[in-house]
Amino acid sequence: MVMAAEAPRSAHGQLGPLFWSSFSACSPYRRSNRDVLVVRAPLFAVVDGDLGLPGLADVIAQGWQGSTAPELFAFLHNINQAHEYDAGVAALAATLNHAQIHLTWVGDCCAFHVRDGRLERMTRPDLLVEVMVDQGKLPAQDAREHPHGKIMMQVLGIGKPDIHRAVVFLHPGEQLLLCTDGVWQAPSPPTRQSHAQAYVEAALKSGSKDNVSAILFEHPL
Repeated sequence: MVMAAEAPRSAHGQLGPLFWSSFSACSPYRRSNRDVLVVRAPLFAVVDGDLGLPGLADVIAQGWQGSTAPELFAFLHNINQAHEYDAGVAALAATLNHAQIHLTWVGDCCAFHVRDGRLERMTRPDLLVEVMVDQGKLPAQDAREHPHGKIMMQVLGIGKPDIHRAVVFLHPGEQLLLCTDGVWQAPSPPTRQSHAQAYVEAALKSGSKDNVSAILFEHPL
């Protein structure tokens, strides 16, 4: 299943011990939503297509026959690189293996491990401000409000991006949230919610000016 989100779209299901839900919506500050949600279990992905190929969801649904994160990322990179103008997308994929989740990402989509009432970021976004923080040129607490806070250092479709990987294990009572920057960079940082739609709606309520998309995995008690 590949979902574009010109209108709010949701889905949910269960895979092994984990329940999952997904939701995407257009920000009132945007004319359209080019985010894409990919659900091809055990692979799930959020793709921020604001700078990418128009009609990306249809292109993926009709042209991508793969089932793994490397195959999806190669497809996204090649079709955007082949476009007549510089086009690129941020993408974050999760491959489920029971309660173990393998993450793959390029760009500024993020994953958060939700446990004990806290959201811990598990992925480092490819943003200029992250580099500035690492180099000691910017305090971490100032990164969200920095005027260059949305400048990405790499995306799929331009150059030769380095693909990042990580592994997360979900224990009973824990969640893993995958989301576009419209969710995690909203004026109010995300707090624990019960399903993907609630995370998206909370971001919109706080005044997010970007489109908002999320996939949530939860290991029930």
